[in-house]
Amino acid sequence: MARARELAVIRKLRTRVYFDFSEVDGERKSLTLRNPGHGQGEDWMRAKAHFASAWPEVMASLEKRYAKP
Repeated sequence: MARARELAVIRKLRTRVYFDFSEVDGERKSLTLRNPGHGQGEDWMRAKAHFASAWPEVMASLEKRYAKP
């Protein structure tokens, strides 16, 4: 995984993050994360890989935070 300092050039640029909610049933929702807007080239490939490995942790944290007991 790329370290933050290795992504310094890309960090100044921006991608988008969308959270799409859909109803599963009356009690539950499904959440889909989309992260478009990556550019081309080796730096972007490293940045995309970095965030692709981080998003599962983010989603797990969101699920834990908002799950009903």
